[in-house]
Amino acid sequence: MEVLEPLGPALGGTLLPQQENPALAQGQAPAVAGELLLQLWEKLQGPPSDLEQQLRKYHQRLEEHEQEVAGPEPDPLPEFLQVRNSLQKVKLAEAGAWQT
Repeated sequence: MEVLEPLGPALGGTLLPQQENPALAQGQAPAVAGELLLQLWEKLQGPPSDLEQQLRKYHQRLEEHEQEVAGPEPDPLPEFLQVRNSLQKVKLAEAGAWQT
């Protein structure tokens, strides 16, 4: 019994056996289905209205502003530097314990 694609001709797919479709053979059926549904949704929606375009621009500018305010993310220290710093703290703590 052959396994057929879940997408019919109405969504732009064809009914092919699973072994003949490389996307399904690799286990990418949900991704392919989601992509086709998104394309179909965009076709049905038509071009975005002026209000939607303004809203997208506003959100983009807001995200850019938030990134500027947050500043650049500091580079994390490499692991060997973290270990060295923690060893220095331990040595200082042990030295202080021996002196008292």
